[in-house]
Amino acid sequence: MVSAADTHEVFNQSPPFAGFNLFSSDPTLGALVEGLPQPVVDQLTEHGAQWGTPETFELGRIANDQPPVLRNFDGNGVRIDALEFHPAYHALMRRSVASGLQCSIWDASGDEANARAVTRAARLYMTAEVDAGHLNAMTMTNASVAALAHASDLADTWLPRIRTRRYDSSPRPLSAKANALIGLGFAEKQGGSDLGANTTAAVESGGRFWTITGHKWFMSAPMSDAFLVLAQAEDGLSCFLVPRMLPDGNRNAIRLVRLKDKLGNRSNATAEAEFDGAAGWLVGEAGGGIPTIIDMVTLTRLDCAVASAGLMRVALAEATHHLRYRKAFGAALIDQPLMTRVVADMALDAVAAALGRVRSISAWRMQVTTRPDGVTVINDAYNANPESMRAALAALAAMGRPDRRTHAVLGPMAELGPASEEEHRELGKTVAALGIGRLVVVGPVATAIADGAIAAGFDVSSVTAVDDVGAAVKSLDADLRPDDVVLVKASRSADLQRVAEALLLDMPRLGAPGGASR
Repeated sequence: MVSAADTHEVFNQSPPFAGFNLFSSDPTLGALVEGLPQPVVDQLTEHGAQWGTPETFELGRIANDQPPVLRNFDGNGVRIDALEFHPAYHALMRRSVASGLQCSIWDASGDEANARAVTRAARLYMTAEVDAGHLNAMTMTNASVAALAHASDLADTWLPRIRTRRYDSSPRPLSAKANALIGLGFAEKQGGSDLGANTTAAVESGGRFWTITGHKWFMSAPMSDAFLVLAQAEDGLSCFLVPRMLPDGNRNAIRLVRLKDKLGNRSNATAEAEFDGAAGWLVGEAGGGIPTIIDMVTLTRLDCAVASAGLMRVALAEATHHLRYRKAFGAALIDQPLMTRVVADMALDAVAAALGRVRSISAWRMQVTTRPDGVTVINDAYNANPESMRAALAALAAMGRPDRRTHAVLGPMAELGPASEEEHRELGKTVAALGIGRLVVVGPVATAIADGAIAAGFDVSSVTAVDDVGAAVKSLDADLRPDDVVLVKASRSADLQRVAEALLLDMPRLGAPGGASR
């Protein structure tokens, strides 16, 4: 008797797609990080090896095949609003947190201190090839730091937990957590991108807390330890940090209604939620919700672009893998002229996406270098618009601390048209709101930045207006101290990258912490 399993032989199929190094097998990615310190390249090679194993790809498959489940109540009828994930999801999260995808650009330590943004982008790109869903929590947490920079006391409390590399999924108050992740709740049923249409209300309830009542149609990463939430206060739309668990150990008044049934990104949970008098802390100024979150939104969009490029890369690699083994009409598909053209088009698109996304944060774009005396120079002089200026300033503010002064060297934002002066003044207000230590403006157009900062209460003695690059460098040289952080940003036409280059040209040799220059 013949077994059903023996009725035929399976042939002309490709072997399993896994078991390779995602970094060393990707020449485009290798070219993009060329010039990074060798220890960083070694770390990226190790990351590519770990995430390219058959076991890791299987974790990604299972995490998407077994999506999270919402349990509103326990067996005794007590409301718990718990999310149950397959262990494969937690394994992916554990690895990504350990590699710092949620925090590494905010951690100026280790070999990658001088190339944090590019290094993290390379890791994100490779990780997305295995599973993009769990990266939602990484992206939201990483980007939230830019918003928390508008509330220094909250940043001081939450950043130490965000920066840790030990995954902790337990629903406990922050003080009992090894690690913290932050999600988002912006959109509502009546308005998605039109956030001004939000109806969720916030009322100051005394002390530090505000009371939040309303709903969210999409709440990203609902298993997080806190959420950045937009709500209407008396002064207008405002941003709040709403913890999942209150400091006393009780659950906050956040009810998860249901999870979205999604076509993709299935390993990650996205919830509909109701806030029934939930407690939250104000982030930034009341009525300033959009300016507070816009810095964060920039970072999330950048991550989306990088992860999408990673997905394009793995699609190309998987297609090419199959075409090398599958045969038709006497030849491998990869050698069939029409198929060769299709794959070539895919390759061009994938390479262009990688070049466009990863290089967007290199070459005068948030290029971070730490001098031997500990002074960190952020060269972001490639381009400038109001949104990117605010994002860069938020990053600068997040890097500051009581013993580490922050200096913003800002030039003009070109091509703003009739609104130019007002936009520059508004940027000055942002400088004041973020608590930047010193402001140096270069060129006559940029003086409006200084005017806006002073009008917003910025210390006039901490403002310097100069005409050119040489004067800016001279002013900084006279004032910089070890461990200070300097941001240089303007439109490319202002040529302010020369300020950063001059600060690094003749570096002091004091041997302070911060890593070697590159």
